[in-house]
Amino acid sequence: MKSRIALKKSILAAITVFCLILTASFSMPMNAQAYTEKDGERIYSPYEYDGFYDYDVDLKLGSDVPVSDTYKALIQYNISTGGTKYKGSGECWGYAEKIRKMFGGGGHTKYVRKKSTKKNIYNALKNVRPGTHVRFGNSKTGSGNHSVAVYKVTKDMIYFSDANWGYANQINHYAQKLSDFASYHAYNYIMWYIQPTGSPRFSSTKTVAVAREKENKIDVACRPVSGARSYTIYRASSKNGTYKKLKTVKVPFYTDKSPNVGNNYYKIKPGNRSMTAAKKVFNKLVTPTVHARTLNSGCVKLTWDKIKGAKKYGIYESVYNDEGKISHKRIKTVKSNSFTIKDLYDGTLSVRALASNSKANSGFIDLSYEYRRAPQPEILNIAMDETDGTLKVNVSIPYDLSVFNTVNVDLLRSTSKNGDYSLVTTAYAYASSDKVNDEYGYSYDYSNYQYNKDTFDPKTSVIKIEDYEWESNTTYYYKAVCYANYTQGNYSSVMSYTTPERPMVDVSYGNGTLHRYLGGDAVYYIDYDGTKYTEDLEISSNGSLTYTDSKGQRLMVDTDGYVWAIETDPESGWEFYDGIGYNTDPGYPDFGY
Repeated sequence: MKSRIALKKSILAAITVFCLILTASFSMPMNAQAYTEKDGERIYSPYEYDGFYDYDVDLKLGSDVPVSDTYKALIQYNISTGGTKYKGSGECWGYAEKIRKMFGGGGHTKYVRKKSTKKNIYNALKNVRPGTHVRFGNSKTGSGNHSVAVYKVTKDMIYFSDANWGYANQINHYAQKLSDFASYHAYNYIMWYIQPTGSPRFSSTKTVAVAREKENKIDVACRPVSGARSYTIYRASSKNGTYKKLKTVKVPFYTDKSPNVGNNYYKIKPGNRSMTAAKKVFNKLVTPTVHARTLNSGCVKLTWDKIKGAKKYGIYESVYNDEGKISHKRIKTVKSNSFTIKDLYDGTLSVRALASNSKANSGFIDLSYEYRRAPQPEILNIAMDETDGTLKVNVSIPYDLSVFNTVNVDLLRSTSKNGDYSLVTTAYAYASSDKVNDEYGYSYDYSNYQYNKDTFDPKTSVIKIEDYEWESNTTYYYKAVCYANYTQGNYSSVMSYTTPERPMVDVSYGNGTLHRYLGGDAVYYIDYDGTKYTEDLEISSNGSLTYTDSKGQRLMVDTDGYVWAIETDPESGWEFYDGIGYNTDPGYPDFGY
């Protein structure tokens, strides 16, 4: 019976694993996301990095680098510009030149053509000015052609960035051991963001401003001006609009923590100098971090923190076409920060924050989740059938199952409440058709487990499950879990049951009698001539009894008393059965071995 049920379960149930693999990138795309799972709740964050990198280091955005505020703003500005503007050999030259000029010249381009050793590189760069363009030349003993922007060199570390190798025309920042840098000719790239130090020198004043989408903040900075002891930051919602004073600071760096949703224009006034030209920054809404939890009904409830500036939130069905491109179809707009999914969807779902200005909406957060999931069953009661010693477990699923193709319930058991639970059996609660075809086209009839859809009342549905293998005077803990459309629901609450002492009963096998525990193991068997047998007694699920007689012959007798001789082929290990008759002297057949 168990093997039959397991077979049916394997045909109807499967586990679908969805893996989201994101490649490493310095500037994460807006829809980059990762999720974690905790206590039955999936947490989807659009800002968690889920790619491949060296797990011995932490990745940081430029604004998080522990350096001066001026450097932070300039680094953040570099990140925002991407790497598509740099021209020159492999784009690395153009990028290194831009960094050199932005950091106040950084010295002229420096060429290093000596043999690539830790000592040689340290001696060549130990007093390097932050932002220096270093070109590693091509020679028989030196490293290959490549330009990097170097910010600091110590006896052990080098801090640099480039826009080329391995990630062509893309900004990459590194903090690397000098020995590793030398060994791999500056090409052993560990993804890290720079940690430059030192006093920069700047040539001209220019406002830079970059939005931090995940924080709803904008970093504003300008190049320092000689003699300026303060910097006043102004903001307007249009280029020629009225500029409102935000703050006067001592350093040319300021973080606007309450920017407008949409367009922001910034100007900076260094000391008593003229204000800089306006710098435009478009501020999108923060993409929500979404929590998804399965309710007992099998519906999935989505919740998220309220997003500053959001007027409402859109729920979208996300579908990939044959070319792998995703499209979003809005299915619901809500003003609250929660939504309960009651329907089934073929694709994934997405959530985004909506502003009054459609262009300032947040990015999409895609949710890889099953909608909806299997409901939660509940154990109603447990009792023993005294006629056959079977434990009867009644399980209820008080929810509408008609949205699913198949629904089955696993009953699990343990000898301690918090111990390891093992499967007792599987019962099918509902099927949308009489027959189910497996992947090979074979048809299996599950009409014995199917409720009639015309009379099926999910509010009163009770699944009767049996447990016939139990020990006397033992407390068992039971719980149930439901599977539907390849999804698993929440576990039921745990219910305990203490078994009684199994009584002894006599069961007739033709003219013989089996003495056994009720619903349990056999004690002894007395055949038609009064001989008592106690060796190798086994009772199969269909009630047949097997035992070994005094001559060592293995016999099987069914409940009607018909006797079979059993012989095992020593080569193949197969068992052969030969009918003998009803309670007569066997006379054992010759199997020919």
